[in-house]
Amino acid sequence: MKIYHHVPDQDLEAHFRGHDFSLDRDDDDRWYMIVKNADGSVACDGWIEHSECMDEREAMIAACEGAEIAPPKRWPKQIGGAS
Repeated sequence: MKIYHHVPDQDLEAHFRGHDFSLDRDDDDRWYMIVKNADGSVACDGWIEHSECMDEREAMIAACEGAEIAPPKRWPKQIGGAS
């Protein structure tokens, strides 16, 4: 996973498995996701259901599920990973 922009538990922009991810948390603590395919088309976008209690890792996993790709097995240090 390559991180383009990161504000802890608020905003995450990353590239993973050929997709661009944009995750933003609103003032009500809900996460909004936009996942784009390599060609720029939208794989999925919208509010992540019941995301008020999710951290950014859980939001990323939900976005991966929405785009129908396997979530990360290893996480960057910025979001709690070892590498």
